[in-house]
Amino acid sequence: TDSFTPSWRAVALPRSVQTNYKLQPANYILRAVPLIAGHHHLRVEYARDALAIGGCISILASVAFLTALAWCCKNRLK
Repeated sequence: TDSFTPSWRAVALPRSVQTNYKLQPANYILRAVPLIAGHHHLRVEYARDALAIGGCISILASVAFLTALAWCCKNRLK
């Protein structure tokens, strides 16, 4: 089980009786999804802005490292 944070969201999939799902905290730390009667198809996603920002920073740092490595190798061969 994963604990509740506002970064979790539920997305309705086709053939679901509900079009909107709202995740709520349950039992202090868990997640709950209130449902109406019927068949449900949903996907629970963790969508944190910090995760995307961290990925961009990691890519930029990797590019900077590879550029510095190439520059050092080029100067060493001279």
